[in-house]
Order: sequence, then structure tokens, then C-alpha cells
Amino acid sequence: MKLISRTTPSKFTGNFRRGLLAFTLIELLLVITIIGMLAAIGLPHLKGWGEANSMTAATSQLVADLSYARQKAISSRSSVYVVFITPAVVDSGFFTTLSASDKSAHSNLLSGQYTTYALYGPGSVGDQPGRPTRKYLTPWKSLPEKVFIAPSKFGNAFGRMAITDLALRPATNFVVPFPKVNDYGRKMSLPCLIFDSQGRLVSEQSGSTYENAVIPLTRGSIFPARDANGGLLFQPADVQETPPGNSISNKNHIVIDWLTGRARVEREEFK
Repeated sequence: MKLISRTTPSKFTGNFRRGLLAFTLIELLLVITIIGMLAAIGLPHLKGWGEANSMTAATSQLVADLSYARQKAISSRSSVYVVFITPAVVDSGFFTTLSASDKSAHSNLLSGQYTTYALYGPGSVGDQPGRPTRKYLTPWKSLPEKVFIAPSKFGNAFGRMAITDLALRPATNFVVPFPKVNDYGRKMSLPCLIFDSQGRLVSEQSGSTYENAVIPLTRGSIFPARDANGGLLFQPADVQETPPGNSISNKNHIVIDWLTGRARVEREEFK
């Protein structure tokens, strides 16, 4: 008698294989938990990466504009001013002397405290000798959002600079036509950096010697004063560094060599 061997498949084989291809509820919950933990760890770093990009854009923008001011001073053989908006613009007494159109331009700059600047200098090459026309060489420009010049480097609430240990110092009795484009407009005192006809930085003077300028940039937010309807008020803006004191602990400085007028970026190096 010939014996025939038969293999009877288990009735559980199919279900067992299908079980190997699926996930249990506990496994799914575990995977979701891990993804959540990784997201919680990674998102702050992504935010910091975006802030770092804003700071890089701000330093690049300001260095480029300072370089342009230096080159313009050399090519025009005349001084060029880089004028900064500070709480000096909250002077309501000056505001009342302006025309209606100038009041609108003035009001717009209330939100530009610590972030906004423009270049002011000689006009066209065809000006009469000794009587150059002067005008704004650029529109008012603002730094990228969340980046501004550290207020500690400015003086009191009306924009004048302290005498010691400050990055920006105004020329003596210097006033800027504001917001006119010639020497016959209304004037107000604003801090500035000045490049002479040889491209040197001559606004940072201590006695008979010149000094380098340092523009400290910081991260945070500027909150202009507003009324109940959202209109801008003639009050200094509220400034918040994020985190507090990062202009000191996380240095991002633009340094301008007075002799050459060239600007460079200095950042804190991790050791």
C-alpha cells in the first residue's frame, strides 16, 4: 500500500499573515507620540532659523546702504549723511509747523522708530560751485521685521545722542530737512552718520580724533503708541528685546572703520 502524505494548511495561516501587515492601536499611538515629541523639539529651532535669516538680511541691507553712502560721498566729493529715525519724531510741536502733506509723511515715520533710516546728500553734478542742492538719496528704508537698532545706543527721548559710550553721534547742530528735499524745508534734529568727500567716517569724533562707529542690532518687537482707533500717537514706541538683553548676549554689530569708511559685521563666536 502506498502512503500519500498530505499537508493540511492551518485555518489560522491567512489571518496570522494579515495580522503581521497591520498596526495595533497601541503602536499607532506610540508613533504619534514620538512624532509629537520630535515636533516639539524641532519647531523652536526652526523659529530660530527664521530669526537668524532676518538678522542676516538686516546686516546685509545696512552694510550695503552704508557702502553706497561712502561711495556716493567719494563720487560727489561732498558729505553724505545716513539719518536715523528715533523718538525725535514724536515732537508734536514740530508737527504743528508742517503742511498737511508733510504731516502725513511725518506721521508715517512714527512707526519707524529704531528701524528706519535714509541717505541724505548732494544732488546732481551740475550744481553751481559752492551751492549744491541737497536731497534724500534714498526713500526711508526699514530693517526687516523683528530686527532693530538697540535703543541703548541712542540718547534721550528726543533723539540726541549721549556723549560717552555710544555708537552713533550726531554732527554738532546738524539738522535734517524733514521731510522736504531741499535746504528750505522744515528742519528737525536727528542722529546721523557722516561720510566726508574722501569716504571717511567723520561723525564719530572725540576731541581732535575720530573713532569707529558701532551699530548694534537686536531682535524683538517695536510697538508704536496708538489710540483706541489704532491711530499713531506722538509718544515714544515701546521696545521689547526678545530675549531681553540679546543685543549684549548675542552680539550682532556693524562696525564702520572711520579711516576707510568701510563697514563690516561682527557676530558673537561660539567657543
